[in-house]
Amino acid sequence: MNKLPNMKLYRECQQCHSLTSGKHDAYCPLCGCKLKDSEEQLAGIRDYAKSLLILYLTNSPKQAKEVHINEIPAYATGEIQNKRMVIFDQTATRRALAECWNEIEPVLEDYCLDNRDEDFSKFCIEDLHVYSILWHAEAEWQEITEDFDVCEDHLNHKTLAKAIERLKSY
Repeated sequence: MNKLPNMKLYRECQQCHSLTSGKHDAYCPLCGCKLKDSEEQLAGIRDYAKSLLILYLTNSPKQAKEVHINEIPAYATGEIQNKRMVIFDQTATRRALAECWNEIEPVLEDYCLDNRDEDFSKFCIEDLHVYSILWHAEAEWQEITEDFDVCEDHLNHKTLAKAIERLKSY
């Protein structure tokens, strides 16, 4: 089980400062130097989404209690949605998506349906990455809140703590 919150998407070589997003890379692909943080698990799409939920609930509990319970994933992923990117460039994004393909594949059908009216020439890999994280955040949120009182439209102190605990343990 990965430690959550886990927001680490890449490793930096301490010698040549190149970045690698290979989950199992122990050595720098450019200079061959052993990566000092190779034992740390990189976040997949699902872990990153869960981490955004945990950070939002932990850092903004007052706001989380005020917004509608179904809007929590949108608020948690709001910053990456506004920036329209998660990682700093397309190459890093492509590598991260390739490493997490099993987490991207179930999202593709929904992504294509939601973007069917868009011009394919405007396709942006960063949009798919952001969409995938939001999709997983919504799926995780739905799963952990499925047994919350249906009458509750907002979190309270008890359900907020319960949601954070469940996100960290799943």
